Amino acid sequence: MKVIIISDTHDFQRYFYEMQDIEQPYDLLLHLGDISYGREEIASFAAAPMRLVRGNNDTFLRDVPISQDFTLGAFHIFMTHGHCQMPMVTLEFLKKEAVLHGANVVLYGHTHRPAFAIKDGIAFINPGSLSCPRQEGRNPTYIRWEINESAFRHNVAERVQKITFELCESGIKCEYGEFILQYLK
Repeated sequence: MKVIIISDTHDFQRYFYEMQDIEQPYDLLLHLGDISYGREEIASFAAAPMRLVRGNNDTFLRDVPISQDFTLGAFHIFMTHGHCQMPMVTLEFLKKEAVLHGANVVLYGHTHRPAFAIKDGIAFINPGSLSCPRQEGRNPTYIRWEINESAFRHNVAERVQKITFELCESGIKCEYGEFILQYLK
């Protein structure tokens, strides 16, 4: 299964279309907030179903939740924009949310900088910004998450078991797949 994770598009879709040209086909699009007024456009042009959370610049999107938690195979995901959990300062608030929701993967945005961390068996992943990057070089970034078929061969009880994540050159990997940071030029 191929999942694309994006954040902080802020109504600028140019790089979304470029990412689409590179990544199609994919199975799921996860948008981590600050989509602004681009929701309808991205949803209509996305090559797969989309899950979305509301960011600090999406206050008018009342029907969009601040966070979601859901399961994909062996992964239990907590997805949020992150502005309520202060990820620029510390990951501790995100970690508390992860524990509360039983998540082994936390996806967050808000900082406009890609980031990977592993704390107490939980993977923390930020795709950076597809439209307004703030990291050195300022290239638009997103995550391609490749999930192995073996991740879907577990029963529900096994899904909550800890997964051993490890940092690698391209992002984070484990026995069930890999989160790979992608750069656009």
